[in-house]
Amino acid sequence: LITRDAKRVGSFPTFVQSLFERYNMTMELVPVSETSKEWSPKSSFTACVHEVALNRTDMCIGNFWSTSQRRLIAPFTSEVYQDLFYLIAFSTEEQGILELMTSPFRPFSPMLWLPI
Repeated sequence: LITRDAKRVGSFPTFVQSLFERYNMTMELVPVSETSKEWSPKSSFTACVHEVALNRTDMCIGNFWSTSQRRLIAPFTSEVYQDLFYLIAFSTEEQGILELMTSPFRPFSPMLWLPI
């Protein structure tokens, strides 16, 4: 989040700022260029990674998904945070209790469960 006075707020910017202060390093915030915005008009995050790929900046600060497109153009550090997605599928079929209890195991053959 960027406030009206151009100050970055949030857990990641605050964390990075504290690292820079702790190790007595200077940090200069630069905007994403129009070239990168045009290269990735739908994602400001990908546009920022493009800036790193062009060597116009050293890093992008934020909670970035490490997508295959982004990994192809610039290196990533280990993830600090993960988004969890859950798939919920509704069924119109009536199922008994036995079918409901065994359904999570059906994608795998019984032989696959033996080593576990």
